[in-house]
Amino acid sequence: MQRSADGINYVSIGFVNSLALNGNSSDLISYTFTDNAPAGARQYYRLRQQDISGQSKLSNIVLIKGAKPAVLTIESIFPNPAKNTVNVIVATPVRDNITVMITDMAGRTVMQQIANVETGSNTIQLNVAALTTGAYLVQLDCGNGCEQAPARFIKN
Repeated sequence: MQRSADGINYVSIGFVNSLALNGNSSDLISYTFTDNAPAGARQYYRLRQQDISGQSKLSNIVLIKGAKPAVLTIESIFPNPAKNTVNVIVATPVRDNITVMITDMAGRTVMQQIANVETGSNTIQLNVAALTTGAYLVQLDCGNGCEQAPARFIKN
């Protein structure tokens, strides 16, 4: 197992022996590895698999975001401008039911939807096809008084 903070420079952080008899198998075998000393909020990981003859190859790179959100936030909205649907990326510190509200620029609520979110990053898809062309704000209500800055999107 290899880790990197920048996705370019990797260091070896551990080794897992083969679970296959004599190191060779045609069956699917699952492995786990725990990184007990991540350094920072973003870690890049890759595997270096070595066969019996000593040849090795590298896996695809996987990015893990290790920082748990501290407050409910809208991380991004896409596509923006939107035509029929808009995706709202929401980060939350706890599992919760939230209300996603879309308001026009005059502050009138034109749409709302309940969403069940899990701890971490969530994608909420909203159907905005019925909205008229213009600018809108997306706001979140978690029911326990939390506040977050609204995010803006354009409907084409």
